[in-house]
Amino acid sequence: IGLAGGIAGAVRTIAEFEQTMSAVQAVTRSTQGQIGELTEEARRLGAVSVFSAREAADGMRFLGQAGWNTTPIMAGMEDMLKLKTAEKAAA
Repeated sequence: IGLAGGIAGAVRTIAEFEQTMSAVQAVTRSTQGQIGELTEEARRLGAVSVFSAREAADGMRFLGQAGWNTTPIMAGMEDMLKLKTAEKAAA
């Protein structure tokens, strides 16, 4: 049960990330190349910040819903996560 549960959790996490990135593509109207770049950036941010790749993707989706397109999202996501980290630390 332990190994199966771990595998199921990993598969669910991957599926949720991919679903979120599909939502990012929809709201930003990104091309395949652009969504590839955003996906890699979300994964990178998940590796170098206190946030997961899924949380970074959620932030990208939120910014896309606010009208941001691929270029400003790519330029601003790392700083946005740093601000969120500082906000959490101050709370």
